[in-house]
Amino acid sequence: MKWIIIVGVVCTIAVQNIFFGMQGNEKLAIDSDNITIEGDCSCFEISVNWESKGHDEFSIRKHETMDIVYDKSIEKLSHVKVACFYMTITDGRIFNRSYDDVVDILKGVKTDLVFCAFHHWITCPECCEDIFNAPPECIDPSNLQEQYERCKEHGYSFAEFQNATERVKAEMPDTMICVSLPLEFLNPCSRNSITGEILLRNETWEMALDPSKWGIPVTREQFQTWWAKRHGWVKEEPYNPKEEMPFYFPDPSNPDFQELFLSHAKRLIDAGADAIWIDMLFMPSFLLEQLAGDVNHRAVRETFEASSKIVDKIHEYGYSKYGKYIYVGSWGTAANFPYQPPDLDFITGSIHQREILNMEMDEAEWEEKISFLREKMPNVTIFVFFDYGYDDSPMEIFSQVLSPQEQRKFLKIADEFFRRKGITFIYPVHGPDMGPDAKILSYGKSRCYDSLAPEFQTYETMVELAKNKSEGKPLVSIERPRNYLYIFDKEIAPFKMPIVIGKITIMVDTFDEEGIERVEFYVNDELKFIDNEEPYQWLWNEKAFGKCKIKVIAYDMEGNEAEDEIMLTIFNM
Repeated sequence: MKWIIIVGVVCTIAVQNIFFGMQGNEKLAIDSDNITIEGDCSCFEISVNWESKGHDEFSIRKHETMDIVYDKSIEKLSHVKVACFYMTITDGRIFNRSYDDVVDILKGVKTDLVFCAFHHWITCPECCEDIFNAPPECIDPSNLQEQYERCKEHGYSFAEFQNATERVKAEMPDTMICVSLPLEFLNPCSRNSITGEILLRNETWEMALDPSKWGIPVTREQFQTWWAKRHGWVKEEPYNPKEEMPFYFPDPSNPDFQELFLSHAKRLIDAGADAIWIDMLFMPSFLLEQLAGDVNHRAVRETFEASSKIVDKIHEYGYSKYGKYIYVGSWGTAANFPYQPPDLDFITGSIHQREILNMEMDEAEWEEKISFLREKMPNVTIFVFFDYGYDDSPMEIFSQVLSPQEQRKFLKIADEFFRRKGITFIYPVHGPDMGPDAKILSYGKSRCYDSLAPEFQTYETMVELAKNKSEGKPLVSIERPRNYLYIFDKEIAPFKMPIVIGKITIMVDTFDEEGIERVEFYVNDELKFIDNEEPYQWLWNEKAFGKCKIKVIAYDMEGNEAEDEIMLTIFNM
């Protein structure tokens, strides 16, 4: 005898062709496993949950239809105002941080989304103690203790990530946790993260990309060796990629690889991940296009479709098991192919090294990129961050070339620029990696950029920027006068500070998603002028001598305000 429990929903249960109307917390004794459900059930889908609630007691789970879940989830993602990079929420031991400390840091920036909260790249154990059971082909037995201690230090296990996620969500239940799952790193010694099965080189090598599979005259060995050289792994030749590569480059169309990769995604979802960012998801298709010289080649199309299928499978898993929509994102590479775009929920882009060095965003280039992406994939949310993981990466330039003061200034430049574009700039609160050549290290020891480290001290700037966005404050800045000499309202020459002789036009740039209601102009805190329409400016032509403070306050349509001020020296008789 088994009990089926229906909770809080009206539905029809069919058991051996006998129909029973049930409502609320009723119980129905049945002796058959042949159960079907009919009726619209008030826009909810019903599934039998065969996880035992007792010796012979089972329950039926209800959840909203996929369309409703999707619509609500996409609406929530599109309203993300603050996102922060925190790689990873489990590595507190390295920085002497408790989970309470991590939560306080995340709360400080009022983050809606934590990007790269966990980074799955090398084989991840269920718990660190499992390392002692690793095959000798995976870890040298003499290094087991060292690897175990490193695992504990970094919190690099599914169990620890799940613990960390639970701690964060207990304090910040509405914050989304996004993990990083790079496609390009296929570990020769891999572990299926759901079944626990260990796969060694003979098995994983068969999952490595082989262009000759599609008739392209490049063997698996040749391609994998090229990939190894690209990463600097080849120290001497001849090189045996199967035996010497630390990571293979995978074939996403290989069913065994798909199963392995999806096992990692599923376990991360089980541990509490709300979103998965897949690095280089469409890189196989891109590289095969380069080799074949034809974007319509079968190899390109099949790997593109396989990568797109991975996205669909992640969506299906989250909904079927939890009634939850799992966000999936990657780079915008997919938009360059002449195929049906994948069902990605968000796209990421990176600030260019040149923009960091120039302390100025490239308006024309970004406008072209954004227009193209929104034309090809109109429903995706776009995020931008500092890319990392290679020589002279944007993160390396930002952290190693700019002074802390310049870093704070550039964060403001980037945040304002992307806010005007309807794009969320991801604040580098903790991470990413600054590169192997980094000389300025966080706390003098870590390549992980940390905004609270004494070497950088950019966290408070991020707190300020995040507060303005989360509270809906408008953007406002005094664009004129700048650090120039002005004579009778004409810009003459650069100077250390604004020097004005005669009259001067104060020009203000302001922005708010809901629109600007008015801008107020002050001199030494005395209100002088109110402008209610663009362009927001005021001709200041009154007797003044010496140093003065110019302040402007912008108000949006909801009454939120923001201000900017400058000091200048004026001589106007």
